[in-house]
Amino acid sequence: MFIDLTADSESDGSNKVSLLGSSRRISSQEARSIGRRQSPRRFSAWPATAPSAYHSPTPDSSSASIPHSTIPDVIVPPPSSRQLKHKPPGYPSINGRASSSSSSSLESKPTPPLHIPTALSQTYYPTDAYQRKAIKGAYPKAKRVKRADTPLVLGAPGPLLTRPPDVRHQTHQTMQRKLRAIRGPEVTYDPAAEPRLADFIMNFEFVNTNPLRKGVVPVSEDFNAGCTCDGACDPATCLCLSKEEDESNTNIVPYRGAPDDPHMMVLDPKFLTRKAMIYECSDRCGCNAGCWNRVVQKGRTVRLEIFYTGDRGFGLRSPDRIRAGQFIDCYTGEVITTAAADLREAIHAAHGTSYLFSNDEDDQDDEATESGCKYVMDGRNFGGPTRFINHSCNPNCRMIPVSRNHADRDLYDLAFFALREIPPNTELTFDYNPGSEGGGGGGGGVVVSKDAKIDPCAVRCLCGEANCRGQLWPNQRKKGVR
Repeated sequence: MFIDLTADSESDGSNKVSLLGSSRRISSQEARSIGRRQSPRRFSAWPATAPSAYHSPTPDSSSASIPHSTIPDVIVPPPSSRQLKHKPPGYPSINGRASSSSSSSLESKPTPPLHIPTALSQTYYPTDAYQRKAIKGAYPKAKRVKRADTPLVLGAPGPLLTRPPDVRHQTHQTMQRKLRAIRGPEVTYDPAAEPRLADFIMNFEFVNTNPLRKGVVPVSEDFNAGCTCDGACDPATCLCLSKEEDESNTNIVPYRGAPDDPHMMVLDPKFLTRKAMIYECSDRCGCNAGCWNRVVQKGRTVRLEIFYTGDRGFGLRSPDRIRAGQFIDCYTGEVITTAAADLREAIHAAHGTSYLFSNDEDDQDDEATESGCKYVMDGRNFGGPTRFINHSCNPNCRMIPVSRNHADRDLYDLAFFALREIPPNTELTFDYNPGSEGGGGGGGGVVVSKDAKIDPCAVRCLCGEANCRGQLWPNQRKKGVR
């Protein structure tokens, strides 16, 4: 049903109602009653920005008799199917349905679309910033490259692999490369020992300094002090030297010139009977680099060769003549704590070999361990050529601690010195446990009685010397000093 409510200015206050093609005149009150029964949509509040076509009628219109307010009630009848099909452009819609008003003002001035206000500007505060970044990262912009200007260089083709590589040759090159990394004169190996040495060197790294592992904290160099000597140090006044413990309180001079070469510093024979650390001059001293008290820090001066001894494994010798008291090389390895050393010792106890040296400069194992200020040096996987020096109860070398920092008594060098003249190609040996009964730490060990008690759990000695003690040490850890 369609109800057309129009104002007739020619009639006297009456309205014309068209109902399904027939028409008759009714009053305005009856028209409003009919409109309410048809349940039209009523809007009691119209937007303030609505066009003038929706404003209330003027007082001079025929509907002036109808009481109105500032925003009058507007009756919107349901649209017909014909009106929905022929919706004029720009005609406003309310809740998805088109309005049925046919005012001429709507045709001349269409209603602009209503913009939904937002809290932030999308230009300066985009809400899809993360999505844009993700797309840009997943699909980066391709660079413009001129393919025509880019030359295609294939290079010379390599040789075709017609046979398996020579593993022995590659191993030989690896061994040579690792040995060349050692500082100082050349370090070689006996060609007869190459097959056995290859398996070892492939899992071993030669180092020139001692790697400090977790828990090892050196004393800062700021606490170190040096002498005030000018040029070469004066043995009588140098502050770096140790003092005698007697009433004389004179300096202990560790080095002297070799009898056949005064410019070569060797260990003083009197120092071999002492149990003291050698303190050399350092960079904080006033003396120059040519000072006589700088022997160990200058490094090794003799060539070394690794060879296979048979029942005692690998050994070390030198093709050069070594003078009595001459410095040979330092023992290098990982510096670890005593707790880590105990753990490593338990793991490698089944192998029967140990490369742990305790840094007990004061020769007080138990007290140093309890105080937690003692470190252990492990040369199993990291070390130098001196790792291959075997034990002997009548050794020709001795290990002596050498330091350049008076403030740090836990970290120092373990230096090997010749106890006597060593001819070329003579195996280098030292006493792993010089503090034991009958030890040969001083080079003149006493002969041990055959009835001497040997610990069945100790490591067996294979040196074959006349004064052999028959055992090395009761546990797996060597004493690195004296």
